[in-house]
Amino acid sequence: TCADCDDNDANNYPGNSEKCDGQDNNCNNLADYPGGEGDGDNDGSLTCADCDDNDANNYPGNSERCDGQDNNCNNLADFPGGETDGDNDGVIACADCNDNDANNYPGNTEQCDGKDNNCNVFVDQAEVPVSVMCTNVANATEDCYGVSGCGISSCTTDYFDLDGAYSNGCECQAVPNPVATTGASCGDAISLGTLWDSLAAQTSRSGNAPFGGREIWYVFTAGDDTDTNGDEFHVDIRFTNNPGNAYVMDVYRGGCGGTQIASGEASVTDWYTDFNRKSSGCTVSAPCGEGNCSGSNTPGKNTCHSDSATFYVRVRLTGAPTCSTYTMKFSNGVY
Repeated sequence: TCADCDDNDANNYPGNSEKCDGQDNNCNNLADYPGGEGDGDNDGSLTCADCDDNDANNYPGNSERCDGQDNNCNNLADFPGGETDGDNDGVIACADCNDNDANNYPGNTEQCDGKDNNCNVFVDQAEVPVSVMCTNVANATEDCYGVSGCGISSCTTDYFDLDGAYSNGCECQAVPNPVATTGASCGDAISLGTLWDSLAAQTSRSGNAPFGGREIWYVFTAGDDTDTNGDEFHVDIRFTNNPGNAYVMDVYRGGCGGTQIASGEASVTDWYTDFNRKSSGCTVSAPCGEGNCSGSNTPGKNTCHSDSATFYVRVRLTGAPTCSTYTMKFSNGVY
């Protein structure tokens, strides 16, 4: 007893081997097993027996957790499901609903992609309104189409999505508009008023065809003034801009069902009576021709006629819908 540092414990006596038990086994006044016999993290396990004496979550006999650590000190972070991060999204497999996709992990923002991005079982608009998930784009109503992402479900009236790109919405506005009532038929033809030959009147209009089957009708009266010495009546309808000659015109004189004077014309349509004066071939005397007319019955001249008439012009597209715009000039008495 007088030579023993602890005669109440057979594990402690001079000459014994030091053990990892928190005691002075060899009676040198130290509990000095390699690694230390304290409990640095107060987890009840001595430093020399603990795999991590700086973390109270890790010690022999503890239950394994999903935290990426070796909680039970068996040299493995082996919680069921795995404690590695296979998709490098910052969440280990056992806590991740899909460790093969970095877009899906707890705390992520739900997106429109047909996946459970935040790992709460709800997908896409089942959790988040479309108006939040899908960026508002111009002139369109958006919807979420799962794996296809956000898309356009409909366009604002008179707007059309020709390029199929979601980012710029319905990028093409129909011209003229509103489509339903502006020039959509002969009965709704766009009135250009009266174009008098004596005034060399002219006007221009533009339009496009962003959907198949579109027709744009125009109507005008070509006025032939009272002529006394020659007639300058000359109706001219032409495309001044026709991208790829994709647009054509059909022209009717006298009414919607009147005489058709042009069909599928991609350039110019004329109707006129201003014939050149001729010095030969005249039946009475030279010069002759409608260009040499008189308001009364005059020898050597023709009688000037009133050629005033209403013209209907239908513009249509021969190819695929396009936002490219045509421009047309309508004139009378212009040379």
